[in-house]
This record gives sequence, structure tokens and C-alpha cells, in this order.
Amino acid sequence: TFFSSPPPADGDTIEQAIQILSETAFRESTAPLVLPDWLPLAAKRRKRWAMDVMDGFVCRLVDARRAAVAGDRGDLLSMLVEQHEGNRTAIRDDAMSLLIAGHETSGALLGWTAQCLVQSPVWRERLCSELDCELRGVLPRASDLSRLPVLRAVIMEVLRLYPPAYALFLRRAT
Repeated sequence: TFFSSPPPADGDTIEQAIQILSETAFRESTAPLVLPDWLPLAAKRRKRWAMDVMDGFVCRLVDARRAAVAGDRGDLLSMLVEQHEGNRTAIRDDAMSLLIAGHETSGALLGWTAQCLVQSPVWRERLCSELDCELRGVLPRASDLSRLPVLRAVIMEVLRLYPPAYALFLRRAT
């Protein structure tokens, strides 16, 4: 979906880097004071290591795509290359943000959706019925969403009840 590429050989290292960056983002977004990254602290060293790992991974993908024959592969990276007219830094920055921020939020949405459907057999049945009638066993595509109002309603309600990025956007009613 993101890069149309096989899983990386260093997938375990990348997974560890993403976990460190996710934990760091949460900690820094909720802290009253964030210390500078250049400080010689263990947490700052882990963050710098994780950023280096992710930067190398994403840059390899971006460079390979920019060197390949141009064309839309139907993935996120194709859209970013086109949007940023091949600008390596802009492509890398957007891909990095989406990769790091998007993995945990998507997983949280799927987890909460499953939990809500388990707790609501009526909606689970309505959703299964809609998917069976509309898709008839064919894998769904983004273009199918317009004819799946129950699915859309379920997703929107789960996002309302359990927003995945709530901690990044703290608000207070006044």
C-alpha cells in the first residue's frame, strides 16, 4: 500500500525503530517540557538511532523509485513522487511522517473496530450483510466505499469514540 515493495530484510530493526519513535512521540507530545535531542541521554540516543534507521530505510525506497521508470504503481510512494515532482527531501519527509504516524493509528482503528463489532452483534450482522451483498466475495477497493454506507458509519463511529491520535491533540473545553 505504501511502497509496493517486498518486506525489507532488516524488518525487525525497522519495527524496533518505529516502536521507539512512537513511544518518543507520545512522551514528547504529552510532556510539559521537551529536552533538546542533542543531549547525551539514553532516550535521546535511542531516538537518534531510530531516526537514522528510518531515514535510511525510507531514503532507499525513495531513491529506488526515483531511479525506476516513471509511472503510477497505485501506491502512496507514486503519489508522493508525483505530488512533489521528484523532490527527494519532500518525498522522504512525507513518507516518513505517514509511515511512523500511520502504522499505529491504523492498527488502533482496526483493533477498536473489531472490539466494537464484537460488542454489537446487530451492527456486526448489518456490516457483514452489506459486505456480502455489495462485494459478493470480491476484495474491496477504495472506490467501493461510496456503496458501503454501513461500513463507513461503523468506521466513523469508532473514530468518534476512540480517536487513535487523541494524545497528540490535547484539548480542554472552555
